[in-house]
Amino acid sequence: MADLGDELELSYKRAEVPGRHITLDSAIDDAFMAKVHSVAINKDDRHVIKIVFTPQHGTSSVLGRRLFKELGYVTDVDFFPVLDQGTPDPYFSCTESPNPEMKEAYIEALEIAKQKGADLILTTDPDADRVGIGFKDSDGRYQLYNGNQTGALLIDYVLSNRERLGLLTDKSTVCDTIVTSTLGEKIAKNYHCLVRSFLTGFKYIGEAINKAEKTGEFKFEFGYEESYGYIVDTFCRDKDSLESLLMIAEMVNHYALKGITLDQKLDELYKKYGYHITRLFNIYFPGEEGLHDMKKIMGEIRADPFKEIGGIRVVAFEDYLKQEKHADGKTFPLKGFPLSDVFRFFLEDGSWLAIRPSGTEPKCKFYYEAVDKEKDKAINKPDLFHKDILSKLNIK
Repeated sequence: MADLGDELELSYKRAEVPGRHITLDSAIDDAFMAKVHSVAINKDDRHVIKIVFTPQHGTSSVLGRRLFKELGYVTDVDFFPVLDQGTPDPYFSCTESPNPEMKEAYIEALEIAKQKGADLILTTDPDADRVGIGFKDSDGRYQLYNGNQTGALLIDYVLSNRERLGLLTDKSTVCDTIVTSTLGEKIAKNYHCLVRSFLTGFKYIGEAINKAEKTGEFKFEFGYEESYGYIVDTFCRDKDSLESLLMIAEMVNHYALKGITLDQKLDELYKKYGYHITRLFNIYFPGEEGLHDMKKIMGEIRADPFKEIGGIRVVAFEDYLKQEKHADGKTFPLKGFPLSDVFRFFLEDGSWLAIRPSGTEPKCKFYYEAVDKEKDKAINKPDLFHKDILSKLNIK
């Protein structure tokens, strides 16, 4: 057998036309920040809230703090950065988790919030495209909200104010994904806005914005996904934490001026549209056998879709690999979606389930949204649904 040498040794020849390294100056940051500031709606509101901010050792550290300084927040008066999480660090040494979807990401920020009596906690993920929030509720306790809850609040805030200012049109559109809560959709339709749903991945929303700019088929108002990503304008074609930071802070401050906390506002939306409780469960299938088992389960569901879940009748079923929707004994084409191995089941009570194999890990994701007029019933439904699904699929 020939000696292959050290596989880590690489040989290469210098390019005939060498590339160039260009260092961007502050003009790029300045232009971007001007765009971020342009999304403000109630920019003349006086500040009555205190904010704790952490970039989780990530890229929003400089621009995030700059943003709040430019908004008029004063460090150590009404703005408190988590300093030891503000330095670049690929090991994320000073946080239990840099992921805003995890409660461990808020440990130090919560301590500072309690010490300073802060009203709002904002954390971005390390690449500064997602935002998570915590806040002091109407009972003086701190709560964390997920991406669906924050998204619903933002949609109502943005659209209600744009309607007040006469900025909405008959083409105004909210963009979300097929695994995002339907609460946002209902709020959008209340303001006579269209809703477009896409597969998971903000790139699909960005592509739609690009197309709409050329065709004029819709006017973008808001885009979001359940995994804590939002945009309120079209200058950024991916989820963007900077404009999200501004809009969330403005929204919380605007409601605080009226004596309203976020839990009170969300409960107001729940009472109007029904309680919407979302849960995500991950089922892991490690190893080569696990991958086979995952494919087998998806095939079994496709061959014999669920007729009921948790004792509630399935009224429609969508298969994004076969590009079909089944409802009322009829089959309809699913148009405008790339092929994807994803299912969605819609239940008679307005609840739904989506099943999607992960594209990066050996696991299957089960998304549930329970809808009910009664809060306690809605809260209990996702666990009941998931237990029934595991039983149906013989997963222990």
